[in-house]
Amino acid sequence: MKTFFEDGIKSIILNSAVDLLLDKWPVQFNMASIARQAGISKPRLAYHFQDTEQILTEIMKAWAMSGQFVTETTLAKNMGQSSEQLIESILDATFLWLKQYPKFAKLSPILIHLAHVYPQVGEMQSMVMSVGLKRIENILSNTVFLKKISQEKLASKAKGIHLLIVGGFLYQLATKGEKVDQKSIERIKESIHILIHQ
Repeated sequence: MKTFFEDGIKSIILNSAVDLLLDKWPVQFNMASIARQAGISKPRLAYHFQDTEQILTEIMKAWAMSGQFVTETTLAKNMGQSSEQLIESILDATFLWLKQYPKFAKLSPILIHLAHVYPQVGEMQSMVMSVGLKRIENILSNTVFLKKISQEKLASKAKGIHLLIVGGFLYQLATKGEKVDQKSIERIKESIHILIHQ
């Protein structure tokens, strides 16, 4: 599995920080604990990262890149399909990401919280959400029967679909973890279908 972290000591530090976030956050997520988890000295850690926000920003970048990689790969395989099928592909990619990058997927609720604490993490998360929403809006804008509706209504549909995908993913994570519930995915697809056609 590709980690989306550069090789070497930085990769060791960032993977250790991810493990610490998943196992000990928020109690023991600090520079000393990260250094200990990575098996290095605190000065060596400080040489590569000045603080936890810089570490979290790098983790957030990798988190975003992994999701983008899976989504773009899935969409590329489904080019030529209908707009609705492409949007369903985005949903499928979200759950595929959970299977392929379970640690990053499990970090999602933590990163959502940390986005409200660390400005750089918050900016990056806002950008990721905006890109996802814009992708859905672009797909919808190419849907023949939706070309007649106002830009405002199209944006509203895109936002609703985006909320269904993100909310469905977080619900899955909270209730089933990595064991993807296919029935839930089908229910989300039904809701997307209704939202597109209403």
